[in-house]
Amino acid sequence: MAGSSLPGASAKRKAASPLADHERSAPPPPPPAAKKIHPFFAMAKTAPPAAAAAAAAAAAASTPSPLPSSSGAPITWSQPVPTVYMATYRASELQPSAKVAAFDMDGTLITTKGAFSFARSADDWRWLTPKVPAALQRCHADGFRILILTNQKNLFERDHVRRVLVGRVEQFMAPLGVPFLLLAAAADDLYRKPCAGLWHLFTRTLNGSLAIDYGASFYVGDAAGRLRRHTPGLRGDDHSAADLRFAENTGLRFYTPEGYFLQHTGPIATPPVPSFHPPTLAPAFVPPDCPPGLLIGSTDADARADGDAHARTASAVAAEELLLVCGSPGSGKTTFAQRHALPRGYRLYDGHAAPAARVAAAIRADLEATAATAARTDPPPPPPPPSTVSPSSTQEPPSIATARPPRRILIDGGGLSPAERRPYIDLARALDLPCRCLVLTASAAIREHNLVVRALAPAWHRLVEPEASDTADPTVSGSGEQQGSVLAPSTATPTLLPVRQRRQLARDFEAAWTMPTPAEGFTAVQTVAFAPQFESDAAWRAWRRWWC
Repeated sequence: MAGSSLPGASAKRKAASPLADHERSAPPPPPPAAKKIHPFFAMAKTAPPAAAAAAAAAAAASTPSPLPSSSGAPITWSQPVPTVYMATYRASELQPSAKVAAFDMDGTLITTKGAFSFARSADDWRWLTPKVPAALQRCHADGFRILILTNQKNLFERDHVRRVLVGRVEQFMAPLGVPFLLLAAAADDLYRKPCAGLWHLFTRTLNGSLAIDYGASFYVGDAAGRLRRHTPGLRGDDHSAADLRFAENTGLRFYTPEGYFLQHTGPIATPPVPSFHPPTLAPAFVPPDCPPGLLIGSTDADARADGDAHARTASAVAAEELLLVCGSPGSGKTTFAQRHALPRGYRLYDGHAAPAARVAAAIRADLEATAATAARTDPPPPPPPPSTVSPSSTQEPPSIATARPPRRILIDGGGLSPAERRPYIDLARALDLPCRCLVLTASAAIREHNLVVRALAPAWHRLVEPEASDTADPTVSGSGEQQGSVLAPSTATPTLLPVRQRRQLARDFEAAWTMPTPAEGFTAVQTVAFAPQFESDAAWRAWRRWWC
């Protein structure tokens, strides 16, 4: 515009648009009013790592911000832990109770108006059935604490998703006039159902430390793993079994929405028995035990030979090998290597750390350096008695072959195809070592379960059982001592991959995998099915839970 100037305009532009005297002396316009930001959207939008979320679980809840609802009654939002949003309605009336009526939100209390699975706006909701409001009011009148537990994705990444959640909660809860507490899990961590983190957070910090009456309390959710062909009246297959598994993890009596609100009985309330059920697969504690014939050497025999250099060398030469352990992610390769092979003197190398040729070169360099060190430091064997020494005999210095420690090499992972396995077979031939291949197998459900347990179980134990050590994770065990070179596997706890990435990992493995055969040059190829074993009772209890 000709009669205004922008901050930072050039002198040439100002000269081209001279102002009148009365315009130059006029006071500057008032600054624009500060833009109002909803308290919910002023919260952190960046999801912290799982370790930080677990460590903050015991922290006090952040100061809630009043949130006026459409009916004028305040709903307050806060973040008791960094990855959980909490909404309270009529907080002054929320009293601790031993009886808890817990509900899922989407597909249980409300659903969308149209055919879309996810709400597209704050107004895109309706009661699942007209009986829902009366049922919630009856629970409140009977002395139940009403708790809503929901998984919500993309709350950190998309403001639109956050606005939809806020609007829907305001619209469907405030008109009821019933005090409630809502917890929304916003990340793939131990607070996301079926993990029991939300229930743990509620019972430990949000219910006055009051003991729960599990005989009276219950949980209602639509994700029960039901199939339409097995469940008359169901509009479609359930998207998952997260709600049913959450109830199993927490010990709460479980209802489907049809079974609770509509009083349906029969097949609709009875999901089919899943093919993978951790409590059934691990009914009792089973200590670690290496099946016979999988590894050479014995920890007891090695201990007895430690005091005799000649006995140790003779035993080592007869018990050396290069062992390649293959299998899909989550099949138990690293657990097997650290739990069983490491105590038997195997040097562990990570087959995923680099291309096979580079790993093989690192193994060769390691062995040469170890043999050279042993030749310099190991004392020569004592000479025979004088009466048996011939004048012409001479004492030969010990060779590297007799001075070196046993060469037991285990390569953890990799080797998906014959081309990737060839460098290890060639290395074994060059070192004059037998070369075996061990293939660990497990079903897709077990593999995914193991991956999630590996990622979340340590944080869960730090949260729920602080006295338990991190080795309670049944898929990560053993120390890092006596490993190979820098290519040795790391014992750091990995982060949890989203469901799609975990399953894509399995598909990538299947696409690249070719079953090894002795024709490639292996002295033997052995296949072992996964069997759950545990180093502690805490690890057993963790594996028996539902994690995904």
